[in-house]
Amino acid sequence: MTFKKSIVPVLMALAGAVLLILGKTVFTADAVKQIAGMCFGLGAALFALGIGALAGKIVTNKVVTPDIARQKEIDVNDERNIRIRERVGARTNQIIFYLLCALVLFYGFMGVELWIILSIAALFVVELVLVIVLTNRYSKEM
Repeated sequence: MTFKKSIVPVLMALAGAVLLILGKTVFTADAVKQIAGMCFGLGAALFALGIGALAGKIVTNKVVTPDIARQKEIDVNDERNIRIRERVGARTNQIIFYLLCALVLFYGFMGVELWIILSIAALFVVELVLVIVLTNRYSKEM
């Protein structure tokens, strides 16, 4: 793994850690409670994504052989796989769009703060499940 490829995940993890610390230690007054929450949430997300990306790069580099790299290149550029990814992306985008519209309407009528974070996190899980299910479905159709 080269230094240039690993710098972005490391910077993400460091920025996330800094925001986590700022959210928990610096912004403690009641007047900046929302800023503390945003720093903590964004910091946790950046830290987790940075560490995950770094771990993925380390594991991927140790596993890849020339045969695996060649097969991956074929799979990425295969027209059938490209069309499957396009259909999955389009359908997922359409479904998530309608779910977000419903969520916005729901929050327009309800004043619940905790559910905002939980619902948005649930939408990411729904999106992931949709990508997996639709990929399997379109793989069988095409």
